[in-house]
Amino acid sequence: MIIRKYFYIGFFLTISTSLIAMELDKTDLCNPKILGQDKLVRKHLKDKGFIPINFTSSDNKKLEGMQLTKEDAVCNIMVIPGWRPGLFTGMATIYEMLKKQQYNIFYFNGCGHGNSEKRGFGVYGLNDFKDAFGAMRYLQHQDKTKGKPTVIIGVCAGAYHGARAIIESCGQENEQDEPNVIGMVFDSGWPSVIKSSHSVPIGHLNAFLMKKIAQLKRIDIKIKNYNDQEEIKQKYQNRAEVKQSYFFRFSSVVFSAFYTFVHAVLFKSWYNLFYEEKTTLFGKMCKIRIPVLFVHSEHDMDAPIEQVQKLMEEVKPNMKEEYFVKYAKHACVQMRYFDDYKKKLLAFIENCLERNRNKQQ
Repeated sequence: MIIRKYFYIGFFLTISTSLIAMELDKTDLCNPKILGQDKLVRKHLKDKGFIPINFTSSDNKKLEGMQLTKEDAVCNIMVIPGWRPGLFTGMATIYEMLKKQQYNIFYFNGCGHGNSEKRGFGVYGLNDFKDAFGAMRYLQHQDKTKGKPTVIIGVCAGAYHGARAIIESCGQENEQDEPNVIGMVFDSGWPSVIKSSHSVPIGHLNAFLMKKIAQLKRIDIKIKNYNDQEEIKQKYQNRAEVKQSYFFRFSSVVFSAFYTFVHAVLFKSWYNLFYEEKTTLFGKMCKIRIPVLFVHSEHDMDAPIEQVQKLMEEVKPNMKEEYFVKYAKHACVQMRYFDDYKKKLLAFIENCLERNRNKQQ
C-alpha cells in the first residue's frame, strides 16, 4: 500500500511538472482555457524574457505587472485587461502577435486583480482609470521605456479605463504629467458603467437560456476547438437557430423587461444622480486627439456593438479605424481571428508611429 501510495504521488508530480514546463505556442495562446491558467502563462512569459515589476497607480495603490524591454524598441505597448477575471496573463495572445517586433511590451493587473492592492469599497468605474494613468507615468520614468511613444491596447473594461485615462490626461498643466500616448486599441469596450451593468447580466442570462434550450432541442452549440474557424461558424449558426425559437424569445423578453425595471429603480437612478456624468465616455471621446482602432464582434452579448458605434461617431474621421467581425464572444476577437487581428494591429501601430514621426518633424 505504501509503495502504491508513493507511486501515485510521484506520477502526479511528474505530470504536473510536465504541464508547467510545456512550451506554449500560438494554438495554446488562442485558447481561453489555457490563458485562464495564471501560473502557467506567467512562467511562459518569464521564459520569454518578461520580468516582474511593481509600480503605483496615480492614487498610490500598489500594482503588479510584467515587462519585456528590447534594446532598439521604437515604442511601448501597454496592455490593459478586462474586468473578470481581469488578469494580464489572459492577454498573452497580444505578446504572441507582437513578439517579433521591436516593441517594449507592458502588462499589469489593476486594483483587486492578481497580486495588486485592492482599492477598497467604492464605486466601480470612478477611480479605476487611475491604474492605467499610473502605468502611463511608470513607462515615462523608467530608463528603458521613457522617451518612447506608447500605444495602449485595452480590452473590455480595460478599453473603458484606458480611454478614461487618456481623456483625463488631456490638458495637464504639467507637461511631464501628460503621457506620450500616440494611439489606442478599443477592443470590446463599453461606454459607461450603467450601460455595462445592464447589458452584461442580460447577455449572460441569454447565454444561459440558449444553452438550456439547445440541450432540450439537442442542438450542439458548444465550441470544442477554439482554432477551428469552420466549427466556430457552425456553432454560431446553431445559436442563431436557438434564438429563433419561441421559448427563447419569450423568456428573453420577460427577463429583460424585469431586469430593466429593477436596474432603473435600484441602480440607474442612483448612479445617474452621483456618478454617470463623471464616468461615462459619451460626450468625451471627442477629447481624444490620437488615433483609435475600434475592435468588436457583432455577436458580443456583453457589450452590444451599437454602443461602440455611437462612441465612434464622436471621434474625428481621420482619427478612427474599425475592425468588426462575426462569430466571436465578448473580448475574444484576438483569439478567434488571430492572423487578421495581428495584421490589423501591426498596421495600426505602424500608422501611429508614422503619424508621430511626422508630428515631430
